Amino acid sequence: MPSRFRKICQTAVASFALVAGFSSTALAEGASHYPNKPITIIVPFKGGGPASTALLAGQVDLMFEQTGAALPSIQAGKIRPLAVTSAKRLSSMPEVPTFADAGYPQVLASNWMGYIAPKGTPSAVVAKLHAAFVKAINHPDVKERILSQDNELGGGSSKEFADFIEAESAKWSKLVKERDIRIE
Repeated sequence: MPSRFRKICQTAVASFALVAGFSSTALAEGASHYPNKPITIIVPFKGGGPASTALLAGQVDLMFEQTGAALPSIQAGKIRPLAVTSAKRLSSMPEVPTFADAGYPQVLASNWMGYIAPKGTPSAVVAKLHAAFVKAINHPDVKERILSQDNELGGGSSKEFADFIEAESAKWSKLVKERDIRIE
């Protein structure tokens, strides 16, 4: 599969379904350009549903999609995964390479979630909320639900999460500026 993905990136002009908004999929597409040149014709869609429908109908060639949303169509043989944007292969699709495996280490994107509170929230309140959230996500039913969709559980302190957010913001801000990505 890595050679198929590399071939598409180097030789083909492919249509790419881009979901409206400024999302991680848009940023991943921006990072996937082969030496600073677009490899795709962008076809905008107002949502993931219409974009997925177009992919299934053969109206577009490629799209970035959440694993949980794409997996049923992948398992049914309706679409074929070419690469994943995560740092490591997914347990649900171990045969699918990462973009780094396919020769594109710059394409590393993931969706993440976390709990935030307004600036100035007392540290005692933050600590109490943090403990409650850690307990909740580690409940066996919740944990299984999260992990069953190829998500990873993070963790750590509020400071570590703040540092992570800052690093992600810097990484994507740099890409947006380098690629002159704009919301239209």
